[in-house]
Amino acid sequence: MNTPTWHLSTSGAEQAWALAQAIVCDLQRALHERGAAHLAVSGGRSPALLLETLSRSPLPWSRITISLVDERCVPPTSPDSNEALIRRHLLHRAAAQAHFSPPGPAPSPQRPTSSYWVWARTGIPRPCSPTIRFWTQR
Repeated sequence: MNTPTWHLSTSGAEQAWALAQAIVCDLQRALHERGAAHLAVSGGRSPALLLETLSRSPLPWSRITISLVDERCVPPTSPDSNEALIRRHLLHRAAAQAHFSPPGPAPSPQRPTSSYWVWARTGIPRPCSPTIRFWTQR
């Protein structure tokens, strides 16, 4: 089991930059080892600055697939949609070349599962580096 590494930041921008660098490192490792990489990100408003920072990273984005680990039960056009957040804050600049795998419709009584939701439960490969935890000091 990996021991978490704690990083103390004095600002959200500093935290976003440090976390983006850690993610870039893992993506580069995956690209080197497998020729392609998959990045699954959370939605919500908290990761917006991280996603903006990551979108500027000079990676071969055409070999990277982006997906969501969660989605709200709203249309992708809703301002509350995590898919819309990813499109606004990550899939532009250098990262515009990334492949995006949107989640598709959420389960409902009429549609109990979808391929995305089944895939999401199967998991993705664990990161190559130890777990990294970040904390912003205010």
